[in-house]
Amino acid sequence: MFQLFSMLTMWRQPSAIQAYARTAYQCHRQQISDVCKAGGLLVHPFPPEFPMVDNTGVHRYTTQAFKSKTGFRPAAHSNTANSNVNHNSYQSGHQSYNNTNRKTKQAAANLYLYGKFNETDNIELLLDQVHLRSLTVQDLPQFLSKMNNLLHHQIDLDVLLKDDRFDKVSSTLHNNVRALSPSSLLQCLEALFQMSNKDIYLIESLEKQVQWLLWKMSIGSLIRTLAIHKQHQETPLRKKLLSETLGVIEKRWVELSCPKDLITLMYILDDNSDHLFSKVETRAFDLVEKMEVKELYRVTYLLSRRKHRNTPLIRALIYHLNKSCLKLSNMHLVNLLYACCSLKIYDNHLLNKMSNTLEKKVPHLESNVLLFSILTSFSKLRWHHTPVLDAVFNKIFAIQDHLGPKEISQIVISFSHLVYDNKDMAAILPNFMPRLHTFREHDPMQWLEIVWCLAVLRLCDQETAATVLNSHFLHHLDGLDPFRKTLGQLRLLNIAAAVQHDLISYNGPLIPHDFIDKVHLKALSRSQHGLAVSVTTALSNFAPLNKFVRTDVITPYGYILDAVLFVDKKGEPLVYDEHYGHEPKPGVNRIAFKVLDFPDMTLCTVKPTGLHTMAARHLIHLDYILIQVPYTEFSDRLTTVKKMQYLQRRIRSAIASS
Repeated sequence: MFQLFSMLTMWRQPSAIQAYARTAYQCHRQQISDVCKAGGLLVHPFPPEFPMVDNTGVHRYTTQAFKSKTGFRPAAHSNTANSNVNHNSYQSGHQSYNNTNRKTKQAAANLYLYGKFNETDNIELLLDQVHLRSLTVQDLPQFLSKMNNLLHHQIDLDVLLKDDRFDKVSSTLHNNVRALSPSSLLQCLEALFQMSNKDIYLIESLEKQVQWLLWKMSIGSLIRTLAIHKQHQETPLRKKLLSETLGVIEKRWVELSCPKDLITLMYILDDNSDHLFSKVETRAFDLVEKMEVKELYRVTYLLSRRKHRNTPLIRALIYHLNKSCLKLSNMHLVNLLYACCSLKIYDNHLLNKMSNTLEKKVPHLESNVLLFSILTSFSKLRWHHTPVLDAVFNKIFAIQDHLGPKEISQIVISFSHLVYDNKDMAAILPNFMPRLHTFREHDPMQWLEIVWCLAVLRLCDQETAATVLNSHFLHHLDGLDPFRKTLGQLRLLNIAAAVQHDLISYNGPLIPHDFIDKVHLKALSRSQHGLAVSVTTALSNFAPLNKFVRTDVITPYGYILDAVLFVDKKGEPLVYDEHYGHEPKPGVNRIAFKVLDFPDMTLCTVKPTGLHTMAARHLIHLDYILIQVPYTEFSDRLTTVKKMQYLQRRIRSAIASS
C-alpha cells in the first residue's frame, strides 16, 4: 500500500492520491500514517479540543527529515557511478516534487476531516470541525449524513438552523449546488429529508436542482431519486417531484441495462404502477441472461409479492435458476420456496434442488419463522419430500415445548394435507392438545379444521371428536357464506365416518341422520371441471349419462363421487334406476369413480392428498367398488378410444379383485 502511494506521488497525481487516501482510511487507520509520510506530510491525530498548529492540521517534513523517513533520494544525490544527472535537473525535479507535495496537503487535510466526521459522536464537535477548517463541496454529503445520524438525539433542527456554524454549511451548499454530482446531490437531499419533514430553503434549492437534472441523470440516479422521494411524501413539492420522476422513468425504461437497477425499481413500484411494472417485466425478460442467482431469486420473489404471474418471464427465470447453483442464504432460499408456492411454480427440478439444500440446512435453522414457512410452502405446493419433512419434524420434536397454538395448528394441517405419517406424532400430540384447545372457543371453524386433520392422520380420539359432533357446535355453521358452510358440513360428515370406522368404539354424540339433506352440493360440484369432464365424457361413450351413470353423487360420509354406475359381473353397465335404492342383486356391482386431478395428489412422492386418502379408507364400508383415476395415468391416453379402453379395463380389474 505504501509503495503504491509513493508511485502516485512520483507520478504527480494529487486527485488519485486523495481518492486513495480516503479508501485507505476506511480500510485501516494505521495506513493513514504511511499515506501521509509518502507525501512528506504528517497528520496530527490530536483531539479537536487541543490547539492546532495551523488550520489544516498538516505539517510538512523538512527535506532531510523526509529523506530519512522515506528513504527517498533524488537521482542527483545518489551514489551510482553511472549517474549523469546534473544539478539543474535535480532542481527541476525537486521543484516539481514540491508542487505535487503542496497539492497533496489538501488531500491529506480532506482525509483528516473525513476521519473526524466518522469519529465524532457529538454534534457540537462536528460543527467545530467546520468552524476550524474550510468545508469543500465534496465533504458536504459526508458531513450532512453524519449530522443526520446525530441530530435527532442531541439537538432540534430549528435550533440548528440558527447556528452560525451550520449557516456556513448551508451557504456553501447553496452556493455550490450546481457543482454537486447527482449522487452527492441525492445524498445531501436524503440526509436533509430525514432531518426535516418541512421544505426549508436549502431543501427547496436542492429539489430545484434535482428537477433540472431529471432528464440528464442516469437511469440509476433516477431510480434512487424515486426511492428517496417515495419514503418522504410530507410536502406537495416532494409529491410533485415523485410524480415527475416516475413520469421520466416511464419514458426512459428502455435504458434499464443493469439488473440491480431493475430490481431496485421493482421493489419501489407500488400497486398503482402496474403499467410501468409491466414494462419493467418486459425489460427483465431481456436482462435475465445477465442475472446472477441472487438477482434471479429477487425477481421471482418480487413477482410473487405482487401476485403477478408473467408466464414467459417465470419460465426464463426457472430455466436459469435450474442451470445455476443455488448459493442463497437461508432466508433467500425459504423466500424462493414461498415464491414458487405463491406463483404456483411446480418445477420438479427446481423444487428438488431446493429440497436437497434444505435437507442440510433445516437441522441448523435458528428461526422458527423460517421453519414454519418451509412447512407451509411444502403443504401448499403439495410437495411431499420425505427427507425434508423428517428433518422438519425432528426440529419440531426438539422445540415442542416452545410452540404456540398457531404454530401447532400449522403442523397438524400441513402434515394431514401431505399425509405425512410419523410414528412419533402420536407421542407429542398429548403435549400439543392443551394449546390447540384455545381455538375451541376463539375460532370454532379453525378448531373444526384441526379435528378433521387429526381424523385424516388417524389421531383423533373420542373426546376430541365429541367437541364438534354435538348439537351445540352445529350452530357455529349458521351465518357462514354458502361455500364455507358446505365445506364445514362435509368436514363434520367426514369426522362422523372416522369415529365410526377408525376408532374401536365411540360412545359420544353424533350428528343427526338428516344432516346430509342440508348440504348444498352445487357449491362443491366437480364433474364439470378439469379432468373429471374428460373422464365422464369417455365414460358416456359406453355408458350414457343419466340412464346408466350419475355424476356428483354425495355419500352419507360427505365424500363426493365424480361418477357412479352399476355393472354386471362382466363389467357391462346396467340401468341406474333399476338398481338404485334396492337390495343389491347377485352379480351386480356398484362402481364409484373418484378422479384425482393435479390438485388432488401430492408431488415428489405422488399419492392422493389427505382428503382422498381418508375417502378411500371409508368408502369401502359403503359397498362401493372404488376406482381412483389419477391424472398421471389418464392424461397419457390421448384418444377417446384409449380412454374408453382404460376405464373398461379398470372396471373389470376392480370387479375381479373385489
